[in-house]
Amino acid sequence: MVAGGRPDANITSDYGEADMNRICCVVITILTGVLPAPAARADLVVIRGSGGAPETGRVLAAGAALTLPAGASVTLLGQDGRILTLAGPYNGNPETGGGGKGTETAALAAVARLLTAGGADSGTLGVSRGGSDRNPYAIDHRGGLHCQAADRAPVFARQGAGHEARLRITSAAGNEAEAVFAEGAGSAPWPAGLLFDDGAYALRTEGQTTPARLTVRRAPAEARDVVALTAWMAVHGCAAQARAILARLP
Repeated sequence: MVAGGRPDANITSDYGEADMNRICCVVITILTGVLPAPAARADLVVIRGSGGAPETGRVLAAGAALTLPAGASVTLLGQDGRILTLAGPYNGNPETGGGGKGTETAALAAVARLLTAGGADSGTLGVSRGGSDRNPYAIDHRGGLHCQAADRAPVFARQGAGHEARLRITSAAGNEAEAVFAEGAGSAPWPAGLLFDDGAYALRTEGQTTPARLTVRRAPAEARDVVALTAWMAVHGCAAQARAILARLP
């Protein structure tokens, strides 16, 4: 500054014009409070635990401390669908780095209820009929209720992998097609010539006199991650299928 409080015309001699622009931007950012927001913490649900870990289905509040004794381990599911596995001795605040509140928190609570409503036994999740080896995203060739994930192609699954077999599918409109299990294969794709949609289908294998009934419910595209998908399944009658999906998480 020169006498009289006027700015010195040579003030930029020590700082280039670009430097001055950057300084101004920093000052404006500080004054207006436009700073990067810290990552929101999110609740976690216990999907598997052993050796003194919290019980399956328990919800850990965001930022809450977790203590695990030596030899204990726990697998946590965040509402963004990510998985966190911890082993004792441990004492800290587990984070999966996602979240927020609202519907995602409601979905995580639905998953917690799913795990505690008869689906857990000594820390192990229940599985759907057909055994733990069957792909829980696949359609049981014996029929029943099936919830289809939007990001997966529909396929049938059978027990074991025997000889070639054909499964005749009849839609409610009377359209028919066959799914073919190749010899030694445990799965068969949905036939390309038959529309796959919500609704009922009749299934009949070779030599089967009475057809089985398959009911399909397709998940919305918004149910992308495992939390949203299994929560949706739980309220649409596919709780066993949802638990089987959770049981296969790493």
